[in-house]
Amino acid sequence: MPDELVDVVNEKDEVVGTSMKHVAHAEGKRIRIVHVFIFNAKGEMAVQLRSQNVNFLPGYWVTAGSGHVASGETYEQAGIRETQEEIGINVTLMFEGTELYRNDLGHEEFLGVMRGEYDGAFTVHPQDVEKIEYFSMDQLQEMVTRNEKLHPEFIFLLKQRFGIQ
Repeated sequence: MPDELVDVVNEKDEVVGTSMKHVAHAEGKRIRIVHVFIFNAKGEMAVQLRSQNVNFLPGYWVTAGSGHVASGETYEQAGIRETQEEIGINVTLMFEGTELYRNDLGHEEFLGVMRGEYDGAFTVHPQDVEKIEYFSMDQLQEMVTRNEKLHPEFIFLLKQRFGIQ
């Protein structure tokens, strides 16, 4: 996947510059990432299994749609783009706010949280996504407890937003 231009933000999530994504990560610049939570009518969460083809954390479970917010893009625009690209759906999304996340290297990222409801079929992009499945909160708690391969940002958001331990 080609490198992307992303916005660099300050501690208030205000844009202070731009950087190529790989440079921002290498230099520990604070950037924006979006995570889209999709729920069905039963209250189950759609979770995608990342393809073995992706560079970062292949074979890990993550939110239904996620990715870097491109330079000049809002969290909302990025969430819509990611759900279309990764799982092939157009769904109304509600912005629920941000969480400041510190990764294992000590670098901070703002995680924009989007939420939508959907009960139809998904069309996964096989380069990015192996499959997508719905899980109950109890099942997600069990996955965290068993230390299954869950993206660290996903675990953080499950704990922050949904009371998963």
